[in-house]
Amino acid sequence: MLSALRRKIRHRTTLPRSAAERRALRDAFDAAHYLAVNGDVREAGLDPLIHYMSAGWREGRNPAPGFDAAWYAETHDIGDQNPLLHWLRQGRDKGLATAPEGAGLGAGKIAESDLDALRAAFDADFYLARNPDVREAGLNPFLHWVMHGRDEGRPGQPRRDSVRPAIPDPAEIDWSACPQDDTDAIADRFDRGFYLSRYPEVAGLGVDPEVHYLMLGWKLGYDPRPDFSTRYYIDRYVDIQRAGVNPFLHYCRNGHLEQRETVSYIKARRDSYHPLVSVILPNYNHAKYLPQRIRSIAEQTYDNLEIIILDDKSSDESQEVIRRTVEDLGIKARLEFNTVNSGNVFAQWRKGLSLATGDLVWICESDDFCEPDFVEKLVPTFADESVNIAFGRIQFANAEGAFMEGLDRYREGAEPGIWDDTLTRPAAEWFDGAWGVNNIYANVGGGMFRRMALPEEVWTEARSFRICGDWFLYLHIAGAGQITYEPRAVAYFRQHGMNTSASNFHQRYYYDENMRILRLLAESWGISTRTRLRFLDKVKAQYRHFGLAETMGDFDETFGVAELLAMPRRTSHVQFYFLGFHPGGGELFPINLANAFLEAGHMVSMVAVDLSCINADMRARLDRRIPAYHASHLTARGRAGFLEASGVSVINSHVASADAFLYTLSEDPIERPWVVTLHGSYVAFEEDVPQTLIDWILENVSGWIYTADRNLEFFENREVDWDGFVKLPNAMPRDNRPAPFSREELGIAEGDTVFTLVARGIKRKGWRAAVEAFRALRETHGRRNAHLLLIGEGELTDTARRLAEDLPGVHFLGYQSEINGILRLSNCLILPSRFEGESYPLCLIQAIQEHVPAIATDIGEVRAMMSDEDGRPAGILLKNQRDSRAFFAALTAAMVEMCDPALRSRFAALAQKRAEFYDMQALVGVYEEVYETAGREFGRSG
Repeated sequence: MLSALRRKIRHRTTLPRSAAERRALRDAFDAAHYLAVNGDVREAGLDPLIHYMSAGWREGRNPAPGFDAAWYAETHDIGDQNPLLHWLRQGRDKGLATAPEGAGLGAGKIAESDLDALRAAFDADFYLARNPDVREAGLNPFLHWVMHGRDEGRPGQPRRDSVRPAIPDPAEIDWSACPQDDTDAIADRFDRGFYLSRYPEVAGLGVDPEVHYLMLGWKLGYDPRPDFSTRYYIDRYVDIQRAGVNPFLHYCRNGHLEQRETVSYIKARRDSYHPLVSVILPNYNHAKYLPQRIRSIAEQTYDNLEIIILDDKSSDESQEVIRRTVEDLGIKARLEFNTVNSGNVFAQWRKGLSLATGDLVWICESDDFCEPDFVEKLVPTFADESVNIAFGRIQFANAEGAFMEGLDRYREGAEPGIWDDTLTRPAAEWFDGAWGVNNIYANVGGGMFRRMALPEEVWTEARSFRICGDWFLYLHIAGAGQITYEPRAVAYFRQHGMNTSASNFHQRYYYDENMRILRLLAESWGISTRTRLRFLDKVKAQYRHFGLAETMGDFDETFGVAELLAMPRRTSHVQFYFLGFHPGGGELFPINLANAFLEAGHMVSMVAVDLSCINADMRARLDRRIPAYHASHLTARGRAGFLEASGVSVINSHVASADAFLYTLSEDPIERPWVVTLHGSYVAFEEDVPQTLIDWILENVSGWIYTADRNLEFFENREVDWDGFVKLPNAMPRDNRPAPFSREELGIAEGDTVFTLVARGIKRKGWRAAVEAFRALRETHGRRNAHLLLIGEGELTDTARRLAEDLPGVHFLGYQSEINGILRLSNCLILPSRFEGESYPLCLIQAIQEHVPAIATDIGEVRAMMSDEDGRPAGILLKNQRDSRAFFAALTAAMVEMCDPALRSRFAALAQKRAEFYDMQALVGVYEEVYETAGREFGRSG
């Protein structure tokens, strides 16, 4: 039967004509209904919509409960046409009925497009090779691409200008033709032992492994060394893909100098990823099931767990059972027993989270259990910094713990055909799919999530739910991140007649809470009409089954269905693009801005160009609710597919390399409003940059934000719309953390004067100037009670260390995160930078926040940053001069002046007044206005 059905799909197809028609078709077609009434399609595991479009309509099968295909075809005399497509294209405009007692299901004209053009843009062999799920299902590749693949971001053909290497027969290869220059270029980095061990057939060919890789291996996807993935390098870098060049040869010659990634950062960190998992077991009156529950935790194959067991003043023997079981198993667990019942399970969840210290949280319902490798299977998914939730294959078990059927059908009914393999998707895609129909994370013990601090109002609202509170919380925990389904992680949801959700279908609150969830889905993600209808049909079926219309009234009127279907999306998703979690103001500002936008109520995510090295402190600064995507997430799905699947509303990039990356993905017009914040990376952007890239950026950016006038140098002599440029200050949230040390610990007396430099250890950032001036301050001017704190790391830090080897009072403190706290121990910030790209140093904002005066070079926006409305600076400004000796002398003189406490006090008063200018939330409001303007501009250009 399966082969016969697949033959029909391959050879008898009908297709929609446009993207609008595809969306309308999916909205009108009811996949769950189609599978329910067509057992052969369900048992064959076929995609219901593809089956209908290729074979089902010809067989007279109905696409939805309200559509009688045979009646429609006969009544409206449509001949040999697909009834549903006919109705979409003609019938609904005319108001044609779809069933004897029904009327048209909607209205709206569908624009047509040329199917020949679609076919010309499709390569079946390429599509099947790239999408093994389509190949293994035996689906018609072109039909799958038209109906699903394009909207999922799957390319239908190789990228433009890309070259796919032909794979020759080894017997026909002239191995001696391999250029010696190529083998020489890779020899030092190529791992011969690894290659021969991984691919033993190479030895049988009697050819050097380097030669084999250069002439054949890379085309087969072989790897030249353990830390270089041929396929990843090609997929990650579109220029390599388009050029069709040997990836490892490119890396050896150029890529390593460009610091290109050689393996997925996710794959690279999985082997060593071993985070602490906080296991929270909230219990109330489940003494009977506790031994199995606790044992299933204690026997986990993953060993980095902290166990927190809560009891909500049970009236049975729970507390005694907990103590005895923990002792018998010999495990370490924190026991927290309430003396007064909290009255709400979410109060216990929150209490557990307040006690947790792990990176990940696993809340285990006390009457359930799981397989021993449950945690081991889920933890690796979180090596991807964009994943906020991961859940496994949750199955029913009876009161005795034996498997029960039910949840596989439940998942399949929510979204068919996706539950056999690991699947990672953005939250927006999940909630407009399976999770917008059923709560597929049906039991909290069947998954885990990142530990994060949810706002008080979220917990307050969660406690108001009796049925859907977990679904509500999952929406907030997921945020704008990704969610992974891992079927190898198996957990059991025990059904014993006392489950809280088993007897609520006839209660009004059950339906009210479901409508609250649907409203939240619509407001947060603007889920499609199709998903809303499927959600409503599911709830309405329960309503009808229990005959509630007689007591509660008509379902549609009682619960405002028309309003729910028309409700627009109200929450925007702002996506910030930055370099990565590297120390520096250019990376810290977008992190702070993202946090502030989250606090203002937006969905927020980050996209990093580079995650090969993650500074732990910088990562910790980003609110854990905010996911960090990587550039490879976009290359995997394509730019348009990624932005659509993630539900992105507006893009705000903060580094020129991110802008260039967006161009390499596609030269098509950008798919979302795009705002660029200029931090200085454009200063050197013209070097070796193609004019086509610059032109594309200028044509596609909807708005520009700059902090310093020098940011505009790049745009001089270019045709730009200057109305699209807005000058804004940077800002920072004030960090109240104390310094990690005291003045006393550094040997600094109460009356001593402390100067502090905060900078990256690169040229012209002032490291040498600081040491030379400080030496003169102490030795020439006799200020031996002065100290110099040097904060930062890099090549110039080491140079400065050598210069100061014999100089007392100098403290090299390396990288520090608590800059505000350190400045509170200081008397003066020194900023003797002559760095070409200096524009808006964040350490100066931090000094002003702490009312600490500064000595700073008059460079970039420093004067404006320090000065009040009358032009009075909160410190001393130095002339930016190339003569280093003169510059050092001027810095020394300023430091001598700043040793006067009275002068410092006057400057501190000016800094205190200026601090109001750097309020982060006020800046968010201005950014929101820029985004709105960019959206209007995008709408006009689109």
